[in-house]
Amino acid sequence: MLSTEQVFEALNKVPPVEISPLLLQLMTHIAQCFDAEDSQLFLYHEPKQSLFTVIRDNDQLQEVYLALNQGLAGQVMQTGQTINIADVVQNDLISQLTGVLRTKPIRNLLCTPLTNPQQQRIGVVQVFNRETVFS
Repeated sequence: MLSTEQVFEALNKVPPVEISPLLLQLMTHIAQCFDAEDSQLFLYHEPKQSLFTVIRDNDQLQEVYLALNQGLAGQVMQTGQTINIADVVQNDLISQLTGVLRTKPIRNLLCTPLTNPQQQRIGVVQVFNRETVFS
């Protein structure tokens, strides 16, 4: 049986284009688990020193790379601190880039780091528009 570390090492060797459909499935399941409208999963891409995600654009998968200093995901990746915004309209932390990645309005969001068993940050999850505020 493979250790978690071996699984992460194997995933790091998979080209991003091959994991794009898997990322979309994971984002759907994350949103369902949080009882939210949508989610965005960003994975740290070490060779490019950036965050990688995919979006669906007219039934096509589009790869997106964000610099580590861009948007809430970049901030969370750099600091390791969760951001919970109950009312996006009242908050000025939302980057214009968030609007590029999402076509629907954002009411509230939770943005939190993903870590591996060694507590190293490997990505970021953003969850959008939960009916009740994230706690």
